[in-house]
Amino acid sequence: MAVVGPTQVPSRRRRTSVGPLAQILLIGVIAAVAALIYFAREVTVVSVSHGTGVVAPFDRVRLVLSPISGRVARHEIREGMAVEKGQILFWIENDDAVSGAAAARTNIAVLQATVARLEAEASGAGTVKFPEEIADSAVAAEQRDLFDTRQVKLRQRLQVSHDVVTQKRLAVAEQKAAAEQREKARDLAKQELAVIEPLVSRGISPKLEFLRVKQKVQELEAQRQQAMLAVSRHEAAMQEAERRIQEASAVTRAEAR
Repeated sequence: MAVVGPTQVPSRRRRTSVGPLAQILLIGVIAAVAALIYFAREVTVVSVSHGTGVVAPFDRVRLVLSPISGRVARHEIREGMAVEKGQILFWIENDDAVSGAAAARTNIAVLQATVARLEAEASGAGTVKFPEEIADSAVAAEQRDLFDTRQVKLRQRLQVSHDVVTQKRLAVAEQKAAAEQREKARDLAKQELAVIEPLVSRGISPKLEFLRVKQKVQELEAQRQQAMLAVSRHEAAMQEAERRIQEASAVTRAEAR
């Protein structure tokens, strides 16, 4: 006896087809998604909001650019303060203006100190008298040192002439003393000659002795005249050295004037 089981009927798959409209929509969605991704990556979106609030920096330091160079002289900024348009928050001190004023004050002080030094040099003073407002300043100290240096150099330049004057003054005194001694000796020799001359004429004293004393008188007179000529030469050299001293000092004063 044959057993008959359930009958197996083969099944068929149903194919679903997509229409043209659905394909267009799908492509459009994909394109829109791609465009949004590109826009999100490449474009920065700026959000602008309006309203009142409090300025609070994200970190502790904010760089403020200024059209002029300078430093903050004073400010009215407090943490957490509310600000309004046009409100002044701080004042900038202009470096150029401040440095220019400081340079002008320095230049004035330098000129005042220089004038004081030159006036001292022109008048031949031994020290410089500065105005009270700059007497203790650095520029006054600098000009005082310059004055002292120039005076030292002037004295060194004149030292040779001063030495010549001293030497010639000593030489003049020495030659004058020598001339005075020769004059006294000559006078004594003349007295001796006056005593011998009548004795020679009467034959009491030899004539040779008369001639010897007479020659001595002449020699002493010649020595006296030589000493006096040396005095004149030394005095002329001394006057020349003094003239050079006065001339150098006058040139220094004239340059200062």
